[in-house]
Amino acid sequence: MMGAVFCFAKPKTIKLRRSIMRRTVWIVFAVILLVRTCFAEWETTIVDSSGYFSGRCDIAVDSDNHPAICYCKSIADNPGLYCAFYDGSNWNIEIADSGWDFKGLSITFDQNNYPHISYGACYPSYDLRHAWKDAEGWHYEILDTSGFGSSNYLHCSSIVTDANNHIHIAYSVGGDLAGRGIQYAFWDGSSWSLNTLLSDGSMTCLSTDVDTNNYPHITDWLGVYCKFNGADWEIDTLDFAEYGGVHLRLDSQNRPNIVYCDAFGNVFWAYYDGSWVIDSVGVSAQGSNAPFDLDMDDYVHIIYHSVPDTSLRYVTNTSEDWTDEVICIPDNVIGSQASGIAVDGSGNIHVCDSDISPSYMKLIRYHHRAGSGIKEPEDETRIPESRLVQNYPNPFNSSCAIIAPSGATIEIYNLYGKCIGTFDKTPCVWEPDESISSGIYLIRAIVGNRIITKRAIIIK
Repeated sequence: MMGAVFCFAKPKTIKLRRSIMRRTVWIVFAVILLVRTCFAEWETTIVDSSGYFSGRCDIAVDSDNHPAICYCKSIADNPGLYCAFYDGSNWNIEIADSGWDFKGLSITFDQNNYPHISYGACYPSYDLRHAWKDAEGWHYEILDTSGFGSSNYLHCSSIVTDANNHIHIAYSVGGDLAGRGIQYAFWDGSSWSLNTLLSDGSMTCLSTDVDTNNYPHITDWLGVYCKFNGADWEIDTLDFAEYGGVHLRLDSQNRPNIVYCDAFGNVFWAYYDGSWVIDSVGVSAQGSNAPFDLDMDDYVHIIYHSVPDTSLRYVTNTSEDWTDEVICIPDNVIGSQASGIAVDGSGNIHVCDSDISPSYMKLIRYHHRAGSGIKEPEDETRIPESRLVQNYPNPFNSSCAIIAPSGATIEIYNLYGKCIGTFDKTPCVWEPDESISSGIYLIRAIVGNRIITKRAIIIK
């Protein structure tokens, strides 16, 4: 019988192995921390469960990264249009307008962080309305009643405010598969004007946004694209047919991005870069509706309700490919209802939806990805200069937009050190006159105690 053979490592070898093991443990621990940091979990809050909620809900975020959700209670002690606002500590629920049935809700914030909602009354009156909040509380006004009735009600609306606090509302009126096409309401600071952009008898879903010139863009589910050029509306027909919910956002270069669904609920992303480029997202949305938003780097963030299991899901193109993940799973097979998404200036994602609970009372829910909670605004002294002050397009021919924090002063210099223009309000648009020749110019932004210089190139 052979005796057991024992091999003893040399002391230096043992120390080396222990060192490698310790290093490996620290690397694994660091990777775990990195993964937990980079892939924050979704947190869900039930905002309101006190009634039966009808129609869609929508969400917007103010400049302090605080979300507001608008929704309608149709059966409750106090039916009406409601707005739930998060103040940094608590959700505050307020009624904006009393009534039994409101449809086509859309919400946005103005430059003073006050919310504005566009919507339509469907019973007992039929009209387009605008509700807003100021220091005195909530107010509402009726904007349009022409052609409204029990068989012709507001089908969809989309609201946005521009840098001058002017209000733009795109809306569609219809019923029984007939309608008035694309309508547009504009508040210029003193009065409203109503326009019919397309009168084709269609009842359509639509979406609007404004560019850096404060000009509105509108698209609908029939592939119609309307753009205001400062004097007239340009109306084009896109090469792709949309269906169901359609959503429009303009990126930092004023290029339109559209997320839409085909007749089978398949989700597509289309963007314009000299010509239209269409990309299949690779998912199918229940109800053919997939709201989205763009972040500060122009990446796309989409939410949708999955066709197989009605779960609320999130998909983005921040990596090389589209990534898809579950936000939450509904309590029963009936599943989730209409939803909205907003991405704030810090990259935090805010989502709202309504869910039917087992007792068939709907819940208004809020979901966010912000680590331990909703992030407060970044300290401007810590924000990189490339993000704090931006100018685009660059190079440019006739005008460029300059984005800087509120209260910043903008000065423009030529290379000889002569100041050729100043702005005391941002965002602003620099439109050099004929005396300004092609060349390189310096944009000097005074932000608090910081002075940031950006280069601008004019090509004429």
